[in-house]
Amino acid sequence: MDATRAAAPGSARAAKAPPCAHCGLPVPGAPSGGEEVFCCSGCQAAFEAITGCGLGAYYRLRAGETGEGPGPVGDVHPLYGALDEPA
Repeated sequence: MDATRAAAPGSARAAKAPPCAHCGLPVPGAPSGGEEVFCCSGCQAAFEAITGCGLGAYYRLRAGETGEGPGPVGDVHPLYGALDEPA
């Protein structure tokens, strides 16, 4: 196998993408470990607003006892499905 080709999802070579620090969605290509990563500028802005106001405990409380944030949101109302389509 060519070393420059991407590993197939689920393979041993495929690295697990770190989660967005705000919403928990995977952020492919982001470095794992260290500082927070974000899936979009909206999540980064929300994170900065929440922590900038001294409300960083929100993320700890939301994580509960497991220490893991919530996963991605499940099914949404069909009316909002168009928002997921590329412009």
